[in-house]
Amino acid sequence: MERMEIGSAEWTRLKETIVSEFIPGQLIKHEWLWTAFRLEDFSRAEFGDYEKPADLIAAVKKADMDYMDFVSELRHELLVERKGLLVNIFGKGYSMLPADEQVGHAFDKFVGMVNRLIRKTRFIMNHVPPVSAEQSKIDRDLKAKFSLHEQMFAGMKK
Repeated sequence: MERMEIGSAEWTRLKETIVSEFIPGQLIKHEWLWTAFRLEDFSRAEFGDYEKPADLIAAVKKADMDYMDFVSELRHELLVERKGLLVNIFGKGYSMLPADEQVGHAFDKFVGMVNRLIRKTRFIMNHVPPVSAEQSKIDRDLKAKFSLHEQMFAGMKK
């Protein structure tokens, strides 16, 4: 059986199935998606089934990459076409976020990313090797600008 093709009629049916058969908040298991994408099942694969062990490893890696590509495209298309956000449930699968949680989720992700970026930027700025007096002045000005932005975002909470 060949894997599903993005954009095919079957791909469109898969999106319709997800929207019609899974209620928001319901888990869509990785195994269900893997089967729906028609990716090879390696649960019973053995090294002896392949010419070299590296061939099995390569096949599994390719299937994993295909799965991630499929999920990425599925998430994008469901968000754009259906206005539904498919979120990862770590280690289990995905779930369509209820509509009344979508904006809050997006804001929480934004705040988290800004806070991580602020911490990373501060860390880099605090670990600079000695520089010339001229560069030090430029760096102080940039640190002051950064500090203003940091203060602006300090009041933002999840």
